[in-house]
Formats: sequence, structure tokens, C-alpha cells
Amino acid sequence: MTSRDDRARGCLWGLAWGDVFGAPIESWSADEIATTFGAYEALPESYAQVKMSRRRRLRPQGLHTDDTQQAVTLLAVCLGEGGFSPEAWGRALVRGRALKAWRGTGKQFENAVTRLEDGGPARSTGSPSAGIGAAMRTAVLGALFHDDATRLDAVACESAAVTHGDVRAIVLSHAVAFAAARLVRGESPAQVRQALPDAVAELETTWLDRRNDWIADRSGGRQVSDTLRPLLRALPVAPMDVARRVLELGAGFLAPGAPPAHPNHAFALLGGHFALGMALRDDVDPFIALRDIVRLGEDTDTVAAIAGGLLGARFGHGWIPKPKVLDHDRLGAWADALVTRSAPESLDSLLSREAQLTAHEKEFQALGRG
Repeated sequence: MTSRDDRARGCLWGLAWGDVFGAPIESWSADEIATTFGAYEALPESYAQVKMSRRRRLRPQGLHTDDTQQAVTLLAVCLGEGGFSPEAWGRALVRGRALKAWRGTGKQFENAVTRLEDGGPARSTGSPSAGIGAAMRTAVLGALFHDDATRLDAVACESAAVTHGDVRAIVLSHAVAFAAARLVRGESPAQVRQALPDAVAELETTWLDRRNDWIADRSGGRQVSDTLRPLLRALPVAPMDVARRVLELGAGFLAPGAPPAHPNHAFALLGGHFALGMALRDDVDPFIALRDIVRLGEDTDTVAAIAGGLLGARFGHGWIPKPKVLDHDRLGAWADALVTRSAPESLDSLLSREAQLTAHEKEFQALGRG
């Protein structure tokens, strides 16, 4: 049995490992992964077998992406002087861009940061995106605020809305944090599955009816709770059955012109729900669960980061091969901060180190290393 402290640390370690494990094959198809790496049982030791057109986007082995970057930065804001506010979070995002820290970010995040740079109020800068790029960073909030539901609700939703101004992205971010908090507290997956849809529905009501001080697309209504409830009520055990059920429930809500439906699609009702479902099944091996996610291809790092954060909250961090993570000493210090609630470094120090890692990534890619 893991301790509460180990489960809290596991939120960050699991998120980071899911991110790192899925990063080399981000955007690949399942067939391409199998042809290149076979079963993809572990983080590749070499990229020698990867075709040159793919090598230009590879990262140094074990380097985390924006998923972990943003989770740790959000944690640093929460633990900094004055704590979290939408404005402090927005300033951190702008500072990260100024230092050239961010890597692997999507256009919705970049557009939101541009609006922040231009002086836009943090309550109006979120891109109209129902993606999973905010939920990828919120498991750590479940660990940090597992004993403060009011604070958890506010920070999870508001930090999401600064970059993703769509109620579906906002409440999914809360769903991940809520589930992580309950798992850290020692609740069973069955208990979390029972409580989560009602918690999501309550937040939907809040953001649809009472949070008009935030600019957000509310046209998605209650799609998150309406699809999450039947998924969790009879959650399959087999990974491919979870994938099929997620597609049955969520694919019809994709916007016209979106990429084809896929369980690892970067859409709240697909990739987000797949991550939740995979992590909240009964009788799960956490390492195998992440392996089963990333083998399917598409948005591998982000879906695995969401699921990894929840699996860490459930199982702790003993199952994670930490030495495979490039910056494991520093990430370990931030995982400890989820217990001590004391930041191991300043926000500027954190972002400066991330800028160094981003420069290292660019050099690695420019040389086409493998």
C-alpha cells in the first residue's frame, strides 16, 4: 500500500513519465509505431531505425515536453508569493515565452499567450478550443489541493480558462484534478467513477450559468458530463473496449473539418475521456496502461500525461523508471514540493532551466541525431 505522500508525488512523476514515454511517437500512427519499434515496450534507447523525415521532430531521449513544463510551472505559480491568480499564471506564460522556454506547444496555447502579451485580461485570453492542452497539466493540482476542494475547483478551472476558453476544456481540466485528488486521498477507482460525473456536472452548471466574468465558448453545454457518465457507469476493462466506447460516445461531437476520430485525439471528449477511462479501470498495471495508450499513436504524450498523472495518484511512483527521465533530479524536487508545499526553486530559475533544455532540443533536432 502506498502512502498519501507517495501518491501525491506520483501525480507529477506519472504525468512526466507518460509525457516522456509518449513523446518520441507523438502524432505517429499505430502502424508506423509498430513498423519502426515493434511492440514499443520501453523508451527507445536509439532512434537509428527512425526515418529521417521523422528525426527532425525527435527530442533527446527522456526529455519532457510542454505537458510537464506547464504542470511544473503551474505548480510554481501556486507555491509562489501570493499563490495562484489568473493574472500570475498569465504572467508566467508570457515570461516563459520571453525566455524561449516553451517547446512542443500547440497553436491554441500560442494564440492565448500572444493575447496575454498584448495586454489582454487573463479572463478573456483563452482560445476557443475544447482540446486537452489544459487538462494535461492539472493532475498536480489534485495532489496540491487534495484537502481543499474549493481551491481545487477554482485553480483547475481558471488556469485552464486562461489558455482554453471552452467550457469543455475547462471542466475536463477540473475532472482530471478532481480524480487525482480523490485518488491521492485513498479513494478507490470505483468511488471516483461514481463521484466524478456529478462533480463535473456541477462545475458545468457554474461555468455555463454563473461565470460570465470569463470569456468562454459555452456552446458545448453539458457534453463532458453527458458522455463521461455512461462511460464510467459501465467502464470496460479491456483497453480496446475502452477506446471503442469513448469513440461511440464522443466522436459525434467533433467539429466539422476536425481530424478523424481517434481515442488519442486531442479533443476533450475523446483523448481526455480515454485517459480518464484507462486510468480508472479496475485491476490495472500502470506501466502497461500507459503502454497500451501510446501504442495507438496520435496525441500520445498528452493523453499519456493525463493518464499518467492519475495512475501516479493511484499507485504512487515506485513503478516509474525515473532514471529514464532526462531531468529527473529537478522533477523529483518538484514532486517533493507536492508534499512539502515549498518550491525548490524560483519561477525564473525553473523557466531558465526549461529554456536551456529547449535550446538543447533544437540543437539535437538540427543535427538530426539518433
